[in-house]
Parts: sequence; structure tokens; C-alpha cells
Amino acid sequence: MKLKTILAVHRVAGPLALTTVSLLLLSTIAVELLGDHDAVALVKRAILFGIAWLFLVMAAAGSTGRVLRQRFRRTPALEAKARRMPFILANGLLVLAPSAVALDYLAQQGDFGPTFAVLQALELSAGVTNLVLLALMARDGRAMARGRRVGVAAPRPQRVSTTA
Repeated sequence: MKLKTILAVHRVAGPLALTTVSLLLLSTIAVELLGDHDAVALVKRAILFGIAWLFLVMAAAGSTGRVLRQRFRRTPALEAKARRMPFILANGLLVLAPSAVALDYLAQQGDFGPTFAVLQALELSAGVTNLVLLALMARDGRAMARGRRVGVAAPRPQRVSTTA
């Protein structure tokens, strides 16, 4: 795939992931504050579909980011982005997705007791953590993009062979 295409996909997928996480968090907070149990159950079910979408855009952002990391010079911003990604992934797969499934199950059963509350608090804290990490990724990505013209990236220097 051409570098220009990879950059374009990354520039779309990253902000989509950040926006999706923001919307999932905002919908959870809004329904908890303003909605009744039926509304909470509806939002919890919708969040499952949102997570499926989020997995797609995160996979696109992560895979293009990995390719871009191999093609560009190492910079502190690039290395910071690379260090954050495993935490975002682990948080999503090990905390957010399972808690979303469990919260949906409990909400569909009408069980809004202490287990629901604890899982909801865990999901919100993990979601805010991922939101902050994704926002830092976006900040660093924009800083890196300011250092080059669109479509003219600064590839990693190639080694010159000294053998003839």
C-alpha cells in the first residue's frame, strides 16, 4: 500500500476512534444522569454495537500506525504513541469490552444493583483512561504532521552500502 494511502487511513481512523470513545462515554454518563432503567438498557445494548465499530477503527488506526512507525524516523512523539497503544488495547480488550457485555446483560435483566454500579464505575474509569490516552495520541500525531507537508513524509534514512 502506498504511504500516502496509509497516512490517509490513519488520519481518518485515529479521530474516528477518539470520537467513538467520546460518544460512548457521553451516552453512558447522560443516560445514567437523565434516563430511566429502560433508557439505560437501550444505551447499554447500543454500546455493544458501538464497540464493534470501535474495534474496526482501532484496528485500522493501530495497523496503519504500526506501518507508519516502521517507515518514519524515531522521534519522542512517535515512541510515546507506540508506548501508549498496548495500554489502550489491553484496557479495551480486558476491561471495557467485558464490562460492556456484562453491563448489557445486567441491564437487560433489570438488575441495576451493586454489581451493576461497580461495573459501571470500572467501565467509566477505564473509558476515561482510554479517552485521555487517545487524545494524547492525537496531539502527538498532529505535532508530527506539522513537521512535514501533507503527502511528503520524512522517511527513515536508508543505509548506504559501502561494498561495491
